Amino acid sequence: MPKRSTVLYTSEDAAADVAQESGNVHTYFCRFTGELALMLTKALSELPRRRTDGAFIVDRSEVMARLQLREGGVRAIRRRGTGEGEGNASGADGEGRVEKQWRLVTKKGSLPVAYRVEADVNARYLYVLQDALTITPGGAAVLTADGERVPPCISDAGEGNVHVAINVRDRGARTCVLAINDDEVTLQTAAEARLNAANAEARELLAKVLDVGQRNLSLGKGWSHKSRILFVRAPPGVRLDAAEVYAKLKGAISEADTRPGFGGGSAPPVAAMPPTA
Repeated sequence: MPKRSTVLYTSEDAAADVAQESGNVHTYFCRFTGELALMLTKALSELPRRRTDGAFIVDRSEVMARLQLREGGVRAIRRRGTGEGEGNASGADGEGRVEKQWRLVTKKGSLPVAYRVEADVNARYLYVLQDALTITPGGAAVLTADGERVPPCISDAGEGNVHVAINVRDRGARTCVLAINDDEVTLQTAAEARLNAANAEARELLAKVLDVGQRNLSLGKGWSHKSRILFVRAPPGVRLDAAEVYAKLKGAISEADTRPGFGGGSAPPVAAMPPTA
């Protein structure tokens, strides 16, 4: 007897199908994995945004949404600003308020692209993280000049811009690059991740590694207080795409492996920031 599977098909799915057939649907893909993530009957650019983190507010009573996402765990986020009037998010008035988020990730990825602030999977409000989605489908691997695959955490954003997902490991002995994997580039900073000093350290290191001015780099909020999205803008006349950024980051790690105190043993290679003059 052939195996059977059950597929849930809701009225919301039916409405989305009608919208898609009429051309009134907006499709979004994960910026880092290239997977289909979300289909909406209204463009993200037309939706209101949260003041706390810039996330797009999807009111599912007004905007039909089809999610190609899975549950990614629950996180508690400390908010500094107010969340009043932003969907059904509880107000985070003053310092120290904590907001619980039910994260949503793509089927193959582990980085969140959206979240809810209540456990109900059919909650009215959905919050889509800024810079997590793109209208450009992925799937085709980006390769370096040597034919090596570029990790999805480093992606071309068009017009000479590159986005990099970064995780900060703070309060270390030095500012350095620790590792690169599919999900993120891990940096170590001496300052606490929540402080502006950590961002300053990271920008100084990355400017040297990528050989660009700090004015060509900016750091945006990520999916937790220790994560960032690095925005790289190539200087005029300079070629700097995702493959080049990956090659430079990997090259920095390789160089560090030959320095005294690195290399050998079981410790991972680390790309340390050269001392400033």
